[in-house]
Amino acid sequence: MGNNGRFGIFYPVNNTDDKVYEVKTGSDGMGDFMNIQSWNGSSTLHYWKGEGAQYCNMINGTDGSQYPPRLTRDSVLRIYTSELCRSLYLTYEKDLYHHGIPVYRYVPPREVLEDPEVNHDNLCYCVPDRDHCLGAGMLSLQPCLGLPLVLSTPHFYQGDEKELAKLVGLNPTKSEHETTIDVEPRTGVAMYAAKKMQLNIPLKRYGNLPSFKNVPEVIFPILWVNESANVDADMSQEVRNAVFVPFVVVDAICGSLIAVGALLLVLSGFRFLHIKRSAEQDKL
Repeated sequence: MGNNGRFGIFYPVNNTDDKVYEVKTGSDGMGDFMNIQSWNGSSTLHYWKGEGAQYCNMINGTDGSQYPPRLTRDSVLRIYTSELCRSLYLTYEKDLYHHGIPVYRYVPPREVLEDPEVNHDNLCYCVPDRDHCLGAGMLSLQPCLGLPLVLSTPHFYQGDEKELAKLVGLNPTKSEHETTIDVEPRTGVAMYAAKKMQLNIPLKRYGNLPSFKNVPEVIFPILWVNESANVDADMSQEVRNAVFVPFVVVDAICGSLIAVGALLLVLSGFRFLHIKRSAEQDKL
């Protein structure tokens, strides 16, 4: 609710900044390039109080717009997202082409939002304690937003099957509901990104209100969003010209130098043999 009486999902947040980010320049090693040093004046979060809270309060990785260069298929992309009130990570899935540019696609593995009883690293996200953990694919936003909201994957994709069974009309699919990032591995530039998340309200029975006494206890979806960005064909061509053309030129020059060097080596060998034979004939 805004001061002007308007109501909306995260309405007061519209048109506001996302606090101050302090990031590394890569001067100590390009593996840390653009990694967040601090956010909002702190190197850690202070939202999570559960078991192993030190892990959940870590600010890891970049803001998701840029990654360190020279990525490999074994690289793990770490991201801090203030909207999610936590850090997360993505792993390599497959090779693709984005407007002709080779990219690696990274996706968050199931372990990131796995049931805390399965992945104990997530126990610190249980609110208020281990006896009140949410199922797979869900995260309480109460500690950081002060609102009874639950974040999840859209349509509970890779989420709690029990919650999914309570609702009608949901159809989780990988192509529609999975968060993905396509990165040009040499530079670490994100060519395409789609952050997909769903907001839910936990419904509970309230015995003192007759109209709510039969309400089923369920994590009830409000909406889901696809926050995506895409480098278009024109910009992709600029990336190609800036990144790939120089590499092609350098490779061509290196190849030419190697070929010339090999040719000179062969000619030198022939010249040496010719001189040696001439010397032997002179002795005879």
